[in-house]
Order: sequence, then structure tokens, then C-alpha cells
Amino acid sequence: MAGADAAEGVRSWVMHDRSLYPLVEREDRSACGTGFIVEASGRPSRRVVTSALDALGRLVHRGATAADDETGDGAGLLTDLPGAFFREILEREIGASPGESEVPAVAMAFVPVGEEPDLERVTERAAARYGMRYLGRRAVPVRPEALGDVARSCMPSVVQLFVACPTAGPRPVESELYLLRRAIERELGEASTTCICSLSSKTIVYKGLLTPRQLEGFYPDLTDERWLARVALFHHRFATNTLPSWSLAQPFRLLAHNGEINTIRGNRLWMRAREREMHSPFWGEDLATLLPITGDAVSDSASFDHVLEFLHRSGRDLCHSLMLMVPDPYHGSPRVPPALRDFFVYHENVMEPWDGPAALVFTDGEVVGAKLDRNALRPLRYTETRDGLVIMASEAGVVDVEEDNLVHNRHMGPGEIYAVRLDGGGVRTDGEIKAQVACGAPYGELVRHFAELERGGAELEFGEFALPPNGFDRRLRIAFGWHKEEIAKLLLPMSQSGREPIGSMGDDTPPAVLSRGDRRLYDYFKQAFAQVTNPPIDPIREASVTGLYKYLGTEDNLLSGQPSPSSAIRIEGPVLSPREVLWLQRSHDWFPHANVSCHASRDDSFDARLDGICRSAAEAVARGCRIIFLSHEQLDETAVPIPMVLVVSAVHHHLIEQRSRSAASLVCLAGDVVSDHHVACLVAVGASAVYPYLAYELIREHEADSEDWPASIARYRSALERGLLKIMAKMGISTLNSYHGSMNVHALGLSGDLLSLPVPEAG
Repeated sequence: MAGADAAEGVRSWVMHDRSLYPLVEREDRSACGTGFIVEASGRPSRRVVTSALDALGRLVHRGATAADDETGDGAGLLTDLPGAFFREILEREIGASPGESEVPAVAMAFVPVGEEPDLERVTERAAARYGMRYLGRRAVPVRPEALGDVARSCMPSVVQLFVACPTAGPRPVESELYLLRRAIERELGEASTTCICSLSSKTIVYKGLLTPRQLEGFYPDLTDERWLARVALFHHRFATNTLPSWSLAQPFRLLAHNGEINTIRGNRLWMRAREREMHSPFWGEDLATLLPITGDAVSDSASFDHVLEFLHRSGRDLCHSLMLMVPDPYHGSPRVPPALRDFFVYHENVMEPWDGPAALVFTDGEVVGAKLDRNALRPLRYTETRDGLVIMASEAGVVDVEEDNLVHNRHMGPGEIYAVRLDGGGVRTDGEIKAQVACGAPYGELVRHFAELERGGAELEFGEFALPPNGFDRRLRIAFGWHKEEIAKLLLPMSQSGREPIGSMGDDTPPAVLSRGDRRLYDYFKQAFAQVTNPPIDPIREASVTGLYKYLGTEDNLLSGQPSPSSAIRIEGPVLSPREVLWLQRSHDWFPHANVSCHASRDDSFDARLDGICRSAAEAVARGCRIIFLSHEQLDETAVPIPMVLVVSAVHHHLIEQRSRSAASLVCLAGDVVSDHHVACLVAVGASAVYPYLAYELIREHEADSEDWPASIARYRSALERGLLKIMAKMGISTLNSYHGSMNVHALGLSGDLLSLPVPEAG
């Protein structure tokens, strides 16, 4: 489908065919309150600011307060920069002004007492380095008496720094200011607690450890009649995964978020892993200044904002970036337009989804918009009025609208994106945005380079599976820790029913650390649980938005301005059959792989052997191998197997340290996998796929006299994958792509020495 036809196909589908998404009624009062108000005409007004402050005041019930009942978890406002207001401040208070070929930019910063001179010196030096002029500083007027006791006790100095940025620089002004801010942060160092809330020529953030009704009382600027704006984002925080602080109040620089990113640990690790592979003529050598893109010492929403800002300031359209990070499902309906399907297929091999309940509002000073996750687990509603306001919020009624002033009132649907241009260009609907983004490159041609490993029936997948020539070696059961109870109560029932066994709520099996018997290393891990405000997914009723497909191979460059036809192999699920493994191994000529044995000699140093495995995997990746098979096969009496979950975790983190993790996939040929929990642990710590060959051999041995043994193995595989899907769903995670490497497991009873095993130094 070409050009205009493809775009029209996407628009038509989005408008008329939403059968892909489940229609499930949900409780709509959970977690943070957020939204925006915008003048559709593009003309700044005072009512945008006052309406946003009123709306924020009506969302008090969505946030939380400290024990003093006066300190909030955080509240704030992001508006476009009121030019006249700041021009007057520059002229009267600072005595400076930008030149004819310069634009003024304002940094809003929280600075610990005593560190202000350091911030000024660093800013002046960094501005000169990038061809900008430092103009001066302003102490932002504040009223500490408006705060609660807790907030007042940790209140930073609030200052604004002014910079003049040339309009004819090597990159757009906002990208240059992003580079400047990152340079300042790097020079201040990790030990500094200074927070630059915003640095922009278009937008500014006023926020703090406040309740909504304290915001305008604390910041008199917001009540100044000269403060006119075209748009205002607002947010009231309910902190669930980090302690409240001034810097973690929202909005952030582009974004305000209601929800949780359930895969945040994995998302951060994958971003770190990509850093060596990224290259960009847009940034050139300046790219190093922007790294690391995000870190662990912030909230999930802050990390999301970091990555969104990095993508957008690197030249990617803002809506495109949101569709990349929070993609729609497409595999559940054959009616999804080819152009949109190809867009999502291609980008699955660029970045994993940031998965979890999400209601996102965003602006870069040129467009303001909103995006929902694929399940719509957080609500957003918008109203368009005859007098030109667009009101978006996490619930209705935040702004009073007379009935005769109402044009449109709608609840956003799953996966929907909505935007308004701030230049008066009007509303951009879901269909228009997706049509434009999906047709922005020839994704259909690019995805033709992806191979798809389609599954067949049980006979095709398992029919050629053969036991070893000399029969099954029963000593392997002992070597890999198999017990008769596992075979009788787990393995064989799964091969007969295609489901995991149902246990009693009165299960009295002791935790592995308290057990007197030998337990597998997997048993010391427990799946992480969802936050209190985070609903699980029903993987049966909501099958259309879940998926176990995965791509093997090398990711494309995240910063590629021209998408490349890098090849990858798509598998339908993470538990491989013998035919699929043989197919991958026979594809070596065009899809190189390496086998790394995961055994240890009885005389080996355990640490040294694990280091050797990590180094072998890293060397294979450096040679261009795109799959690393971590193998328990070919075990003999001179060696013992290393638990596969330990091997995968060590190799995964070693490759991350070397910034080469995104260059290859890890596939486990495991002899110690029994249950869906074992598969989930392996995928969570970094395995792309698992081949439980010894479990298959045991089923084959048990079914030796039956002609139905291929079907039994197929049912066992189905049970593993269905169980994995249920485990993901409990965490509110929809796709294997986002669960992969998510580290959503907790260790219970393992020593600190084992958990902190060093990996070889990156070389």
C-alpha cells in the first residue's frame, strides 16, 4: 500500500475498527491526577493558567500527603514560556537581552543551599562552549509559609538562569539547550543534588513538594496577570515506587504520567546496553555528553521522560517517540492496516515497550498531546469547547463547561493518541497521527528482511525428536536435580493437560531457604508483584493485547535517521521445539551463532568458570554472532552443570557492561527447566528463548510405547507458555518483548556474595 492510500487505510481503521481492543469496564480512580488545558486558537491567554490551577485543585483526592497533612507527594504546572513576562524580567531585573539572532531560554532549577555559585559558574562555562551567552540569574519569588512542615524542612533554593541561544546553530535550538543542560549536569557531577527542572526557550516547569492548592500560593509568578500561556500541563503525584521529593514532582520536562512502568528495571538496563551501539550524525561526538540517558536513582516516570526527551531532541517526532515507547497491539486483528502493522513490527526490533498502566500527557512547546497504554488501565477524558478550549484530564469535571459551550466530550480509548498544535493548527486525531507516522518511512520494505519462524503441528515440531543413540542416561536426572515428585506432579500432568497443575491454597511447601531437601536455584526467586495501584491483566479475556512473540538477532540503531533493513528472526513464543532449534543452528551462514558450554569441571574455580563463559559470549558477539546458545548439552561424568538462571544473568549483565547486549540474543539449551516459573525467571534475567531439552527427553522416555508422544511434548510446551503469560499478566505486563530482561524477580535466601558476583571487566 503506497503513500496516500496507506495513510487513508490507517485513518479509516483507527476511526471505525477498534475490535482489536477489549471492552472492559474499570475503576477509574487510581493513582495520580494529570491533564492539560490548551487554547486551540494558539493565542496565549490568562484563562489557561487559572483553569489549570483550578483543575489541579479538583484533583486533590488523587494524590497523597505526609503525616503533617500539609506536605504533598508533589504537584506542578508546565506551561509554554510567557515571553513578555520574562522579557520584562530580563530588562528590568537583570539588565540583559538577547541579540537579534538569538532566542532567550530559561532554566528553572532547585539548588541546595550553598551550591548556587557552582551552578552559575558551570552554566556560564558550558554556555560559552556551545556558542551561547549566559545572561544572569533570578531568585524565584516563593512563599515558604505556604508549605507543610516536611516540605519546608527540605526546601531547596529556587532559581532561574537565563541563556541566549543562537537561532542558526548546528541543531535546532531545543536540541542545543538539551545538550547544554546535560553538559551542566555532567560537570556538576553525580554527587550534586541540583535539579534543573527545565531548560527551554519554549516551556517552563513550576513544581515542588506541594499539594495542588499550595502551588499558586508558593509561586506568586503563577498569579501574575502577565503570565499568559497557550498550554498548561498539570499533575498531582501519588508516589508508589519512590519516596516523594522536590525533584521527582511532576510534570517533568516533556511529560506528566499517571501509572507505573512495570518493566522499568529492564527498560533502564536495555537503554544502558544500547549506548555503545548508538551512533548519530545528528549529535556526532556530542553524543557522549548525553550518556547515560537515564539512571536508577529516579522514578519510573522520570526515566520515561529522560528517554522520551533523548529521542525527541535527537530529531525524532514527539508522537513517533510515544508510539515507539508505548506501542499499540496489532497481532490480534487481521484488519490492522499493513502500513501501521509494518511500523510496529519494525520498531519492535528497535526498542522494547515501556509496559504498564500509563496515561501520558506531553508537550514540547509546539504540540500538546495525550497517549494511553494498550489496555487503557488509566483514564483520560477530553472536552472541546465552542470558545476554543481543549481540556484533557484523568477525570471529568475538572473545569466547569456550560452545556451550550460543549462541542465534544470523549473518553480516550486503549492505545489512542491525541494532539493539538500550539500554533493554532488544530486537533490531530488518533487516525491522522498514526497515518502520518506509519507512512514516514518504507517500513513495509524494511520488515521484509525479517524472517519468521512459523510453528506447525506437533508432528512437525517434535516428530523427529529422538532420544540419544544409547538411550536415556538416567544419571542426568541426578546431575540436573530432577526429583520423582517433579516428574510425577509437574512434568507429566503438564504434558497430559497442556496446563500447569492446579495447587491448593494450603500449600505447605517451605521456602527454598528453609527446606531440608535439595532445591533448584530457581526456587530461591519469587516473581515481583504489582504496586497497590496497579491492576493485573486477564490474559484470557484480554488476549488481543498480549503476546509471546520475540525477535532474535541485532537491534537496529535507536538513533537511525534512515531506518535500515537489519535482519532479525521472529519466533512465536519463547519455548522452542527441536525443529526450531535446528532451523536456527542451520541458519549460521546468514545468521551467525555460537555455542557456549555451561558446565564446570570438578576442579574448576566456580568464579573463573563463570568469567570464562561471560568472556566466551562477549568474544562471540564481537565476532558478529547474533545468537549465543548457552548450552547444558553434552554433559559427562567429569563436569557439573551450572544453573542456567545464574549463567544467563551473568552473561546478560556482562554484555550490558560492555554495551553490546543489544547486538545478540541469548538462547538457553537448558537441562534444569521444569515449570513455567523457571522459564519466567530465565526470560526475566535476559534469555530470549528456552529449549528445555531434558524435559522433552523425559516426556519422550515416558511415552516411549505411545504414538502420541509428539502431542504430549507439544502440550507441555503450551503449558509452559500459558503459565508464563499468566505470570506476566499478574505484573500487568502485556508482551514478552517488555518482560524480557525486566528483572522482575526477587531473591529470597541467597547470599549477598552470590547476588553480587562480579562479572569480568568490560574490555
